[in-house]
Amino acid sequence: MYGQVSDVFGRHSVIQASILFILVGSVLGAAAQVWPMLLLGRAFQGLGFAGLGIVTKLILSDKVSLRENSVNNTIFALLNGLSVGVGPVIGGYLTKASWRWCFIINVPIAAISHVAVFFLLRKELIKAQPHKREDGGGKITVIETPTLLTKLSIIDYGGMLLFFFGAGLMILGLTWGGVTYPWKSTSVLAPLIIGCVLFLLFFIYEYFMAPGRILSRIFPSQDPMIPLSLFRVRDMSLLAYLNFSTGMALFSVFYFVGIWFTVVQQYNSGKAGTQLTYYMPGLGVGAYGAIFLCNVWPRETFFPLLFGSALEPLGIGMLTWALNTGRPNVVSGMVGFAGVGTGLRLMPGMLHAVGLRSRLKARGLAVMSFAFGFGGTLGIAIMSSVFSNKLSNRITSVSHVTSNTTSSVGNIDALSPADQAIVRRWFSDAVYWAYISILPFLGLAGVLSFFLGNVKITSQKQDAEGEIDTSGNVEDVPYLWWLATAKRRRAVREAQTVE
Repeated sequence: MYGQVSDVFGRHSVIQASILFILVGSVLGAAAQVWPMLLLGRAFQGLGFAGLGIVTKLILSDKVSLRENSVNNTIFALLNGLSVGVGPVIGGYLTKASWRWCFIINVPIAAISHVAVFFLLRKELIKAQPHKREDGGGKITVIETPTLLTKLSIIDYGGMLLFFFGAGLMILGLTWGGVTYPWKSTSVLAPLIIGCVLFLLFFIYEYFMAPGRILSRIFPSQDPMIPLSLFRVRDMSLLAYLNFSTGMALFSVFYFVGIWFTVVQQYNSGKAGTQLTYYMPGLGVGAYGAIFLCNVWPRETFFPLLFGSALEPLGIGMLTWALNTGRPNVVSGMVGFAGVGTGLRLMPGMLHAVGLRSRLKARGLAVMSFAFGFGGTLGIAIMSSVFSNKLSNRITSVSHVTSNTTSSVGNIDALSPADQAIVRRWFSDAVYWAYISILPFLGLAGVLSFFLGNVKITSQKQDAEGEIDTSGNVEDVPYLWWLATAKRRRAVREAQTVE
């Protein structure tokens, strides 16, 4: 949604709206007296953070060459990783005073950001784009300065609703499954099935929204939210899955490693959060490697994506082994190693997408951002289900230990020393198997990375319409195959020259 809206209304309007959502959500969360109000606040925050993540990537990609874009995105990827690493530490200490401080701290930051963006960035940001409409026969109509009503009429409301409810219901079912309700219960199956059907309908709807097809004639002013032409290039689908697996890996570290340190090692929330900062050095090493491979040598996106996709499952696999050893120092070290693969892949993936389809970069980056978040959500859902099932099976084998006695750290601390040792061992084993459950998804990303094409990083800037002439700089066939057949292609060219 934000990808399309940022093109229609301009970057400044979208970034200000996103900050406003965060501000409103933080105020509602901090003042919440009942559970529904807290959920509403979190929903507003989610809308804001999603928009801010997408429009920030777009702003970094506007008006610059791929080489400049690589530096910009690396800096922000490091800052994003730093915030993810430091956030649990700050949050752990804030919750000692009150959980409301986790919301209150966002209010002054959002307010200052509103003012700073208005005075410092507003004139630099890309305005609303001219509306281009193709009739299916190749004729393109351009409206240079669309009115507010025209802008509102461009939004793909049908696709937006199908996508929102489809993705939302799937995530709800996956979150509830095996944790809140059994997988076979109606409460899990109903949202999963309905969500999958709506998600499928979304892609069918977008297909018929393409120029010249039936829905484009019914809604002539609307543009598809995610043009399926975006996926005519194979690499876009591969990049979406790579981002999906990256979200799965990153979220797992900051959720289940925290549980392991808190319950198994008996660290308080602040100290447990501190252990997660070991992710940052690894992320920094990966990001520096990506800068070198994209900006120095060989100035291509394929190799950091390939190496990152290989190191990420290896890092999570080593972390899984470390958790099973029960040694905190080894776990902290493997947390850092797990960050290397993620750091290698974050920035080059964005560059690859922009280089492939620069005209549709807003939609492409939005798809990748959704894949990242959806991967994290699905990964946590799968891991939570495995974790809960493993823990429940162990609990039922001991008569005097129940799910209630293991529902919080305080309840576990109240058990006898012998029972505490047993329960903590159960938690460690459950976390171990939770990580085992996502390794196949990460391994598949490593395999798929071998089929990626390549984008060469150049200093050529975008034109007035945001296009980059990538002729001669993009290989849309598997790059390893392209390299393997280079000698044969050269021989064919030489033979043709002789003739």
